[in-house]
Amino acid sequence: NKPAVQFGDLGTTLRLPNVFKHTDMTTLPARIKEIFKINLKTDDYERKLENYIAAVYDTGFNFKYDTVWAGGKGGDMDILWQVYKNEITRALSN
Repeated sequence: NKPAVQFGDLGTTLRLPNVFKHTDMTTLPARIKEIFKINLKTDDYERKLENYIAAVYDTGFNFKYDTVWAGGKGGDMDILWQVYKNEITRALSN
């Protein structure tokens, strides 16, 4: 139930019910004050958080991102691309 301000466009975290997107640094203090007034201890918040976590379990997979980013062995990009392709195909077939 802690609010967070996000400056970028990463859509994954924007799905969390406590994340608020903001783009203008000059109005950030006012936006923070506004966000602190929002009650995040609601049934709607809990429902959205549970839905987010359920989606992670439904579509998540085990992958060693850190080894790919570091250029090391153990993170096969072909596996990652196949998982992406499978999920896109699944989403488009619904």
